[in-house]
Amino acid sequence: LIQLRKLILGVYEEFPSNESWRFVDAIYEFPIGIDPLQIYYPEEYEISNLDNNMWINFIGVKIGDVNGSVTPNITSNIADRRSDKTLNLGYKDVILEEGRVEVEISADNFTSISGMQFTLEHNGLSVDKVEAGLLEITEANIGNLEEGVSTLSWNRTDGESMTMIKNQSLFTLVLEVGEKQVGQRLSEILTLSSSLTIAEAYEQSIEENQETYFEEIGVSLEPFNTIVQGDLEAQMVLHQNEPNPWNRSTLIQIYSVVDRKVDMVIADANDRIVYRKSMQLTKGTNEIILTDKELNASGIYTYSISDGDKYAVKRMIKIR
Repeated sequence: LIQLRKLILGVYEEFPSNESWRFVDAIYEFPIGIDPLQIYYPEEYEISNLDNNMWINFIGVKIGDVNGSVTPNITSNIADRRSDKTLNLGYKDVILEEGRVEVEISADNFTSISGMQFTLEHNGLSVDKVEAGLLEITEANIGNLEEGVSTLSWNRTDGESMTMIKNQSLFTLVLEVGEKQVGQRLSEILTLSSSLTIAEAYEQSIEENQETYFEEIGVSLEPFNTIVQGDLEAQMVLHQNEPNPWNRSTLIQIYSVVDRKVDMVIADANDRIVYRKSMQLTKGTNEIILTDKELNASGIYTYSISDGDKYAVKRMIKIR
């Protein structure tokens, strides 16, 4: 199952220690109570002296066909039972800031679900870790295949299904935010697709004759909130100065979504203001260089920026 999951996630392109098909002598009977994968079983039939026609039958087993749906002589596009229903996954949209962002994934209709898989595209964001919620999802369920693209595969190991309360946390993605993504909406970057692993979930259903089967349904991922334009325009990100601690000079970067006027204030450990400057920020990344001329005494300082509504503060250390 581990190899099968890695194949689904795209970590493997083929089974590393197996074949696509295995063929077993049809008259062979597997011992009851023993894992058939842990024993030898005949996959060939030796004929010493062929002197008449013989019929030797084998049973073909498609590796990875966990639901018995494979059609070996298929000549047309035949699919499993597929519903027009969709599992609706959601998250809270935020404006990205420097560092990490925790994205709780929930659903408003997680009903009788036994598994799901999909491709997650997150250009400029890297998956740092995955934290389990109501679903036991860990790093083993995630395939980080290339920059900005990950795959996810989860299923119940007992073959049963699960129903969750609406909008409860299923699992959490912890993402590292790249510098170029600071100030953007998370929803502008985080998308779900089938580019590597097909996006689908498996819903347990019951026939009229009470037989159970699993139906393939779609999967979507959308934010459940909307960031209004006013919130976006108010976005302003103050970065940590580099280097820190510093001696002769240090660089401070400020990201602003719009042009704006701000005040920068630097205070010492006793909250005494030692430096103040008004400046005009332009849309994008703005840089400020501090030198010994502005701060000539060593110590711990706070530096802050404010436009009257938005306020941000950081600490820095000046050394001799």
